[in-house]
Amino acid sequence: SPNENFDVEETLENLASKRFMDYGDIALINKIPRKLAVALIFDASNSMEGEKIVMAALAVAALAHKLENDHYSIVAFKNKAEVVKGFGEKLSIEEVVSKVLHYEYGGVTNIEDGLLKGLEQMEGCLAKEDYSERLGILVTDGWATTGGDPLEVAMQYPRLHVLQIGVGGGRIESTRLCEEVASVGHGVHTLIDDINELPYALMNILRCN
Repeated sequence: SPNENFDVEETLENLASKRFMDYGDIALINKIPRKLAVALIFDASNSMEGEKIVMAALAVAALAHKLENDHYSIVAFKNKAEVVKGFGEKLSIEEVVSKVLHYEYGGVTNIEDGLLKGLEQMEGCLAKEDYSERLGILVTDGWATTGGDPLEVAMQYPRLHVLQIGVGGGRIESTRLCEEVASVGHGVHTLIDDINELPYALMNILRCN
């Protein structure tokens, strides 16, 4: 219902003893009242597997609860990017979570194309409604193995935060890239050592914007 709220801590406790998440595990807190449009852009390449996918789905569920249904977009990227849910597209939280859980993961990592698709989504939402703030949230390990320079696209965002889930390939270049993307995107870079922290980190970004 519209009055439902999402509580990440309680939800994670519910998940601790389970292998799979279901809708009943989602606990509740206040939605964001203002017009905030968010494009969540997540890495669906080879580095995403097992628990990372479940946590990505939980983060999406938290985002969906926190915002009005048509105020967010989900973009997945590997060798190329694909819109999983577009702005204004009416999908239930169960449908969005299912799409993330059952997405075909694997392949190389084209961060540039992910950011391009996210930017297209944000520009498209401008034509529909006046949002007080628009932001992108990139979730990746930072190891870009194909595509062009992500920085060229990142600097076109009004605000772009980066949640780095581990260090891609164990390479310092991966962290450096994530830091630079956040910097030119006027956002914050957060390195997440424990994948279980992803939903908390996402909620923290939404609280600060």
